[in-house]
Amino acid sequence: MPQLKSYLSYGLLSFFWILFSLRIYPSSLEKTLIESFKILIGSGLYGIGLTIIVNWLKFRFTKQTFTGKQYLRWILWLALLTSLSASLEHYFRIKG
Repeated sequence: MPQLKSYLSYGLLSFFWILFSLRIYPSSLEKTLIESFKILIGSGLYGIGLTIIVNWLKFRFTKQTFTGKQYLRWILWLALLTSLSASLEHYFRIKG
């Protein structure tokens, strides 16, 4: 049962990551797909890169590393937060 809960949380994080990565341009389907794909890939790469840095810092100070589940959870959360902030900037013109 705990494994089902973790799969559900991964699926939910992934769903919201994809949802917040969408950029909708009613006049152009091509621009919608390209811009959405760029945000999806960019936020994913940012999440991976920052997770590698955090894992390195954790190892440096505690001599422990993330487990595979922790690694994936960190990547998904950081990608979700990045795409959420990009979505706020795009749709509401909020710059932080």
